[in-house]
Amino acid sequence: MKRYKVVIIGAGRIADVHALSIARNPTLELVGLVDPLGGGALREKWSVPNFEKLQDAIYACKPDALVIASPTQTHVPYLIEACRFGLPTLCEKPVAFTREPIIEAISAVNAANIPVVLGFHRRFDAYRQEVHASARGPLAGWNTSSNSAEIPALPRDPRFCIRVASLPIWWFTTLMSSIG
Repeated sequence: MKRYKVVIIGAGRIADVHALSIARNPTLELVGLVDPLGGGALREKWSVPNFEKLQDAIYACKPDALVIASPTQTHVPYLIEACRFGLPTLCEKPVAFTREPIIEAISAVNAANIPVVLGFHRRFDAYRQEVHASARGPLAGWNTSSNSAEIPALPRDPRFCIRVASLPIWWFTTLMSSIG
């Protein structure tokens, strides 16, 4: 079975969630991190090399795909660089804070013709699904389009955490199947 090599850009909480998902998938292998600040605890936890620049990670690790899980203001520059290298990419949300960089990213992705998946897991959130179902039932009329930050967090339920943490496996399976 082929294992696809993945480099994660970023070293925060969401990068760790993606690293866990990659570790759980037997077809994926985390081969490096990109973090200008050194990768810190994430680099140590996953025992992978850290690179200050994406280009250095690509040359050293030869990844099959990337995960952009860095601060939002860096998403578009990293996505454009991923396009330049022709690497399928999962980019965390939001792509950017304003419209212009998003248009720039769309143009780069279209020109490179690479698969790109945007991370957005709130629609799978159990609480949100419950609200959505209620809006179709006897409580119809509730406004379910509110910002997800306004929805209170669910109680800590390990089953829920595992389900959310496993989502990128589906994304990567879809992403990688689209390239062979």
